[in-house]
This record gives sequence, structure tokens and C-alpha cells, in this order.
Amino acid sequence: MKNQGYKLSIVDGFVSGLLFCWLIMLVARVNVMLFLQDMPVKMQEEVKALSFVNSPGLYEVFLMTSPILALIFWRSFRFLNKLNTRTNLSFISQYLHLLVWFIVISLTDLIVLDWLIDVTLRVPAFGVEHLLSEETVREYQSYGFHFKEHFFRPEAHVANALIPLVLLLIYRLYKKCFKMPGTLAQVGE
Repeated sequence: MKNQGYKLSIVDGFVSGLLFCWLIMLVARVNVMLFLQDMPVKMQEEVKALSFVNSPGLYEVFLMTSPILALIFWRSFRFLNKLNTRTNLSFISQYLHLLVWFIVISLTDLIVLDWLIDVTLRVPAFGVEHLLSEETVREYQSYGFHFKEHFFRPEAHVANALIPLVLLLIYRLYKKCFKMPGTLAQVGE
């Protein structure tokens, strides 16, 4: 039964990862400046030199993306509820399942968005690639750059560890406050 929980973590994490990739592409199309620190230095300089980069602000981007973020967080609560109704898991076990879920989202981002879309298919993710020099775009479209950015950023790993913990604490507090049944045995009582 516990192996099914990890399979559920992987499948549900992959679906949520695809939603997350779509969110990133949407935000990048609307306001490229939010992702400027993730680009190579040459690309940062060339994008800053463009005149239209002061397009929609953070408020407009937040309004546009909040439904997608809410859907991803709702999926995490639904995922935890599925785990609780199948087995009675401890706090650590629930955290590990949620951590696997977030790691799968992160790897889906690396594989689908960075490797498949940016490097292999070379789809212009930011919408400014046609205005930049070929050398700059070539540096960005090398998989080594994306791999290095993905695995050697400590703040991303800390977020990957803390967000599931916070979500799990919120879920358990919600469950405790509203006396939600956690297992099938409790549903019958």
C-alpha cells in the first residue's frame, strides 16, 4: 500500500509539474524581467537594453497566475487527502510523500521546459529571443546552462524542502480544526 502512495506521488507530481511548466511559460511571455536572474549574463544585459521590458508589473502577473498556483496547491491538498484515506501515515511519511511530489515537479520542469522546449525544440520561451544576438541565445539554449542552474541553486533546494513542510502543516491544522476524517476507519465512526 505504501508503494502505491509513492506511485501516486510521482504521477500526481508529473501532472502538477506540467501545470507548473505552463505557468512559467505564461509568466515568461508576459513579463520576462521576473526571470532575468535565471538567464546568462550576456542575455541579461541585452534584455535590459530592450525598451519594452517594463511591460506588466508584478501585480498583473500575480492576478493572471494565481488561479494556476491555487490549482497546484489544491492538488497538493487533494493528494494528501488521498494518502490519508488509503493508509494512516505518520507526519514524516506524509512529508516524504509530499517531498517526492515536489521533486517530481522540479524534475518535470527540468526535463519538459528546459530540455524539451528550450533546448531540443528551441521554442522561444521568453518571446525576446528573436531580438537577441545568436551567441547569447546559443548560450541560453545549451543544456549545460539549465542543468547547472537547476541543481546548483541552494535557494531552490531549500524551497523544495520547506514548501511541502508548510503545506503539510497547513493541511494538518485544517484537518484538526474542521475534524476531517483522515482514514477509512475514522469515516465509519
